[in-house]
Order: sequence, then C-alpha cells, then structure tokens
Amino acid sequence: MPYLFILVITLAVTVLGRRSRLLIYFYSLLLSIFTGFSGEVSPDRHRYALAHSNQIYVYEPMFNILSKFCHVLSLDERFLFWLFSLLTFTFILLSLETVESVCKTKRFVYVLTFALYIVTPGLYFSQFITIRQSLAISFSVYASILFLTLKGKKRGLSFIFFALAFITHYSSILYFLVFISIVNISKKFFSKRFYLLVFSLITLLGFTPIFKNITEQILLIVLSNIDIYERYAYYVSLSSQFGFKEALSVLAKGGYYLILLLFQIIFPIRIEDESVRKFYNSSFNMFYFGQIFRSIFAFNPSLIRFTNYFVFFGLISFSIWFFERVKSLKSIKVHGFGELEFRYLVYYFLIISIVILYIYNVSIYVGETDTRIFVEHGKKIMELLFGL
Repeated sequence: MPYLFILVITLAVTVLGRRSRLLIYFYSLLLSIFTGFSGEVSPDRHRYALAHSNQIYVYEPMFNILSKFCHVLSLDERFLFWLFSLLTFTFILLSLETVESVCKTKRFVYVLTFALYIVTPGLYFSQFITIRQSLAISFSVYASILFLTLKGKKRGLSFIFFALAFITHYSSILYFLVFISIVNISKKFFSKRFYLLVFSLITLLGFTPIFKNITEQILLIVLSNIDIYERYAYYVSLSSQFGFKEALSVLAKGGYYLILLLFQIIFPIRIEDESVRKFYNSSFNMFYFGQIFRSIFAFNPSLIRFTNYFVFFGLISFSIWFFERVKSLKSIKVHGFGELEFRYLVYYFLIISIVILYIYNVSIYVGETDTRIFVEHGKKIMELLFGL
C-alpha cells in the first residue's frame, strides 16, 4: 500500500507538475523523507547503519563526512539515509532544471523524466539499497549536463561535481573516463543502420565464450592493479561461472531500456535548434554506450550496476524524443484492427510501462535476504501505521 500510494502520487505530480515546479520540489522532499526514514530496508542499509553507529569509516569520504556531520548533531542512521536521499534528489532536480532551460518545452521533458526516474530500475529505488552510488549518479549526471551545456571556463564547474561523485562512490571515475572519451563524438547522431549494426554485433559477440573470457581477463588485470577497485575484481571472479542463461536474464531485465533505444533509432527526430540538437544527441549517445556496456557485462552481473550511470540520459533523450516526435507519427495498419494512430500506441506503452516497471521494482527479489525486500518492508510500514 505505501508503494502503491507513491505510484498514484507520482502520476498525479507528473500531470500537475507542468504547472507548478514547487509541487515537484515538495513531492521530492516527501519522497526523500520516506526513503530516508524507512530504516534498514536492505542488507546494505544494515551495514551502513552499523558503520555509522560504530563510527567505522571504511567507505568513501562522502559517507564519512555525512556520518560525522550526523554524529555532531547526535542524529542516528535514519538522518544519514535522509541526507543521502535529499542530496540525490537535489542534484537530479538541478539536472532537470538545466535540461528544461536548454529544451524550453514548458516543463514537459522535466516532468516526464522525473516520473521515469521514480519507476526505472536502478534509479530512485536504488536509494533504498545502494545509497552511495545513487548519490554519485546524481552528481555525475549533473556534472555531465553542465559540461554539455556550459562553454569556455564555465565548464570547469562541472569538474567540481565529477570530483564530488568520485569521493561519493569510486565507480564514478570509470563513468567519467568514458564520458570524457566520447563526449566530442557524442554530439552527432549517426545513421539508423550504424546504430543497429554496431549494437547487434556487440551483443552477439558478447555471448561468445572467447569474448567473455577476454573481457574477464582484461577486467581482472585492470581492476586488480588499482587498490580502490580490488573488490570489483573479486566480483568479476565470482561471476565467472555465469553462463548463457544468466546473461540472457540480464539482457531481458534491461529490455525496457532497449525499447526506449529502438524508438529513438527507428523513428529519429529532427531538431532545428542547434544547441538542443547537440544536447539531445549527446544524451542519446551516452545512453547508447551504456546499453553497449550492458551487453559487454552481461556475463558479469555484479558490474551491471556501472551501467546505471548512463540510464538517466536515456530518460532525458526519450522525453525529448517523445515531445518532438510523437505528434508527427502517422497511422499504421495493423492486421485485424485496421488503422491505428501510432502515437496512441506510444502513449499506451508509456503509461503501461510506468505501472509495470513500478510493480517490478516493488516486487524485486533479493537473493541475499531470500525475500522481496520492498514487499516485506511495506508490510512492516502498514503494521507500524495501522497495526495490520
């Protein structure tokens, strides 16, 4: 019930938020409170709570800073979780503000991206589990958007937030290196055939044993020689036993991202404004590269979390695409149904997928606890509130 309530309110805010930005701010504040004060939802949170209460600082500097700040004010781990969530939402909203200022779509892109952020796996719901990486993703997204939209010396501001991302979660440096490497070529939108061919070839290649072995060996060599990434090398070695079935499962779980990708490749948009066009192209290409990495790491599920850094750009690019393209989509003939307005099919897909993704998030199964953690936690909340 608590999570169902969140879904209903999210949909309402998506509709009403186009008229009132303050409504989205207020709702985000409420969500951060709910997320922060939900307690030890996951095993990760239990470990964070122990580290905070015992003042054991084994994580990145940002965790230590926020934990010590809470200790100075005699605040328990719930306030620590809330700080992480509040900061995460703050930089997600700042990112959306910047996107909207570039696109000038009367907050349509803003509210649609916000709604997708709430329901998409690896984003909002990760705040209940991987709080450090969730904050690092928001820093990285904001830094990237500043880099893409600012010019000259002002771009230097983005590196401050890249640095904040790094001291929040060390995996963000890998994202930064990818971003800097491809940012110059990302401003161009390539042909439909090129995108589909490259993605198909890499995905098929990723399922070959020799590619799997080569990828594992490269990752082990690179990660083992960098102290802060040694534990990732351990994860790679653990997942070496994953086979074809497990890899297919990983790709299937990312099927929604693939649909968003294909919509934009098969039905490309034309954007007259050069700055908007370059920003859209960069956002789409960052998302595209993220999906390529997802295919490469399909045999290493423990590293799939790295691809979450790229997902938010897919939500941005899809929202821009939706605003620009859906109105011009023509009718199509469907056997047995006659002509159908394709844009209505996209509308239905969007609405249905939001609900399905949300249900998927809430019912997600965690092997470490052998439970569906959000379902169990929702029951505890209901017992606390109503004695049920």
